[in-house]
Amino acid sequence: MAALRVQLKPKQMAAALQVAGLGVTPRSPLGVLPAVASDAAARKALQGTGLLDSGRDGMSAATKTALAALADPHLLLVIMANRTARPEWVETMLLTHGPGAPFVAYAGDGDHADVAILPSAAHALVLIDELAGLSHLPAVSGTPPVELDVAAFGALVAAADVVQATKLEGMLDRQNVDADITLTADALEDRLERGMEASDPRWAVDAARAVSPPVFAAAAGRAADGLVGLEAAGVVASSRGGYTLTATGTSVALSLARLIGSAGITVAASGAAGDVDAAQLGVLRSVDSIWMAAWGEVAGDDARVTVYQASATTALRLMNALLDPLSTDGPEGATPSARRRTTRTARARRGAAPVSQPAPASAPAPSRVWAETHLVPRDGLAAWAVPDGNQPSVATLDADLPVQVIEEQNDWAHIVCSNGWEAWVDRRRLVAL
Repeated sequence: MAALRVQLKPKQMAAALQVAGLGVTPRSPLGVLPAVASDAAARKALQGTGLLDSGRDGMSAATKTALAALADPHLLLVIMANRTARPEWVETMLLTHGPGAPFVAYAGDGDHADVAILPSAAHALVLIDELAGLSHLPAVSGTPPVELDVAAFGALVAAADVVQATKLEGMLDRQNVDADITLTADALEDRLERGMEASDPRWAVDAARAVSPPVFAAAAGRAADGLVGLEAAGVVASSRGGYTLTATGTSVALSLARLIGSAGITVAASGAAGDVDAAQLGVLRSVDSIWMAAWGEVAGDDARVTVYQASATTALRLMNALLDPLSTDGPEGATPSARRRTTRTARARRGAAPVSQPAPASAPAPSRVWAETHLVPRDGLAAWAVPDGNQPSVATLDADLPVQVIEEQNDWAHIVCSNGWEAWVDRRRLVAL
């Protein structure tokens, strides 16, 4: 099936679903559509759209399957994306009906719908890359991931705005600004207040607010607690009169002070029993880095967010993993425990985060299908950023977690989780499948 892009008015959308024999379910983004008088009227409304063929049924089976993604999506990704130089945000939905089915990109308002039928997950991945700008520029990686609460994450992006404002003032005065900027709760609260009220994605608070779940607003008024959380995470250190950024904090703040794009991705996958697994991911694209914020444990006015720096290859692998569960296993054929296991793959135990490292030349390309080759032993398994036991471990992987071994060095195994996270582990302790 070739890719196809069409623009449909509401009556044409209703006509397409009628010809395909489909009804709109509550999961559909289409809402209420106008009635179509007859099948003949429906076919007439679709003339020239490219959705009809010359067969007896008037529409190919592949086109009907694609339209089923709009009528009854089983996987839905909502992508809000922005390029920093532009004031507007673009919202695009990616939908699919089930395992092996094509994806549909959908953007619409009350007057028309822009629909692109994408034959495979690979086509959908290209669209995500285009929207989020993942591979347009090189992206360094290597900064250790940090797990924060809402207050600490808000303080982190506010600190980036303090750094940017200080540097801009220095540039106007033609002065070099020392990186050892003193951070105070009052200064961070000021930046949070500005960012909560504005919508300029050149600033980290504004961009983070746009690509994060609503709970991000709870960071306001909690900058003091946020600084304590950043100190515990090794991002800042206490100093006279406030806090200063550590080497890790400086790397993050300087990078977030040079944003060129951002995207928020909400994922909802529906199971056979009607249950829905949901996830939220924020992408902050700077001149030299891709920063990802994976949200979890949202409860009341708090949540946990893991912030990590990804290479373009790792970022694309993660996006492919968001698309892959339905295109391979599918929620209809997956048991609840299998879905939970897929979710657990994306996280290490609380207090540690999976490693995000540049992919080596021997790693599989993003288009290669991930396949588990081993399991983590029942007592869990420590993971390292590099194959060196003299370095501290950076994560503890859950028991029975499926991984793929892509490289071996002596007693070390370079593993990849199903969402693209990579690490080095003791290969002797892995359980082969």
